[in-house]
Amino acid sequence: MTHSRIKNYSLIFIAIFSFLVLFACNSSNKNEETSNTENEELLVDDISDVDTNNYKIEKIFYNVPSPIEMSHLTKSAGVKYNSALLNPTSNAENYSTTINLALNLGIYGADLSYCRLYDQVQQSIDYLSVIRTIIEELKIPQETASRSINKLENNVNNRDTLLQIISDTYGNTDLYLKENDRESTAALIIFGGWIEALYISTSMLDSNNPNHEIMSRIAEQKYSLDNLIKLLSSLNDKRTKAFLSVMMPNLRNLELEFNKIKITRGEYEVLTNKETKKTSINSSTKIVVTFEHIKNINKQATIIRDLIIK
Repeated sequence: MTHSRIKNYSLIFIAIFSFLVLFACNSSNKNEETSNTENEELLVDDISDVDTNNYKIEKIFYNVPSPIEMSHLTKSAGVKYNSALLNPTSNAENYSTTINLALNLGIYGADLSYCRLYDQVQQSIDYLSVIRTIIEELKIPQETASRSINKLENNVNNRDTLLQIISDTYGNTDLYLKENDRESTAALIIFGGWIEALYISTSMLDSNNPNHEIMSRIAEQKYSLDNLIKLLSSLNDKRTKAFLSVMMPNLRNLELEFNKIKITRGEYEVLTNKETKKTSINSSTKIVVTFEHIKNINKQATIIRDLIIK
């Protein structure tokens, strides 16, 4: 496994976290347990041609809802904007190491997406300013970042195109990573953004009227967590490994909570389009999740987040 193939996720995080835009809310449904059966379609190319770490990154984000979907869900559920859920921009002055900067770049990227979802113009500007400062401190090329962000934002609601753009961007930055040893930095940005999105989404659920569709989407993040742990475990940088030796037990505790949720996948039907050379895998998924599950996931996510933003 070559770590250089993780690629520079940091160049495209802003648009990706628009794609990551948050799974939260409440609704009028009062049942405590939900059994959600849905059809899912996973588009895959020849997996043998995809680098292992690159594939892990794509899988981390595949289960994340699209911006249009989440915008509809949050608005229909009447979820209010809550700035108290965000990492204050004033905390940025506390981050000086590469590890802290990378983690909180991911955190702030998710926070920016949350602000944009609710059209919070001034706060979006504030978070974007902090993000640009951290990008400069991490010495990430902003010109390359802008090009990648523009491409992704133009295709933000086309999941298959997004995944392809992500792969292409990673490939184009391979040499940059090799020369600058940014593999660990890229993975930590992913980690920070994912945990912040999970924290916000689980914090926004109403205990009296939890939105069952949203709880199911949160439950699906167990697969993203599995790939995130594999990605982080593959890193060899000494400082990052030292940090993860402290953090990994908490991730394992989070994993234990996710594993209490029952997800049953039905039989698969594989269809191949000869013209596009794409393979569609159709299946049904049944998810049984309660608010108690989500509350425990939130507890573990909060512990991890607090360690990152302190």
